[in-house]
Amino acid sequence: MSGLSKGVVQVHCRSGWVREAVRQMTARLELPRPVTLLLDYPVGSALELLPLLEPPVVVATASESPYYLHDLIEHAPAALLTEPMEAPQLEQALRLAAEGQTLRPPALPGGQRLTPRERQVLRLLTRGWSDKEIAQALNIEPKTVSHWVLSLRQKMGAENRSQAILHYLGAPPALE
Repeated sequence: MSGLSKGVVQVHCRSGWVREAVRQMTARLELPRPVTLLLDYPVGSALELLPLLEPPVVVATASESPYYLHDLIEHAPAALLTEPMEAPQLEQALRLAAEGQTLRPPALPGGQRLTPRERQVLRLLTRGWSDKEIAQALNIEPKTVSHWVLSLRQKMGAENRSQAILHYLGAPPALE
């Protein structure tokens, strides 16, 4: 087939061995144009890297958190894959992205919607920022940050900040 190139999948992942394994798996693919595959490992890294990459980008994540997935989709990846995912699904997503099509999970999990400000505060919490640091970054008062944190925790059903962060990233609940 003319117009196809071999090995045009650029793989981004913070884990070197994961990146190399996937690079070897995708090297044989023939696609009409370059595609970037962003592996969200560790979970949370894709949200930082996605805005920096040239489209089309395919994101693969193990997170099932509706809050995190909505934030990823906001950055408009060509495809978003969630667990469980097999190699044929990954290859199909890469092909669709190379053809200019989009692919999303069949149905995003539910969850009470957070306001844009709550989502912004939550993303900064995942970086380990204090209320004071978040307040400075957003040019608001620390008391206002505390209000947003309480509000998002209530919506997420989280007892504390740590639970909210873990829930956002899609970590399983702690065993009791």
